[in-house]
Amino acid sequence: MIEFANIRAIAEKELRDALRNRWFIVFTITFAGLALALSALTQSGGSQLRVMSYSRTAASLINLVLLFVPLIGLTLGSANLASDRETGVLAYLLAQPVNRFEVLLGK
Repeated sequence: MIEFANIRAIAEKELRDALRNRWFIVFTITFAGLALALSALTQSGGSQLRVMSYSRTAASLINLVLLFVPLIGLTLGSANLASDRETGVLAYLLAQPVNRFEVLLGK
């Protein structure tokens, strides 16, 4: 049976590790900068209606999210999993009374 307390504990640990990771901060700042730049570039047309510029901005931001968020997630997730495996945290975690599916959902 799946215990949600185990999943929550693993997810909280992963979130704390991600917030301490410098690459997470670099990706977050880069993503925010790209989003601001896209917003500024799409709203620079002065003669367009605001509705058209809003839809263009929204479409650009959605494309940015669809492109970068999965790449960032895969990059940080694989780096975190490799780090846990190298330091022995993954072996320690799997030796605990928690099943592998809970570990997968928590990570």
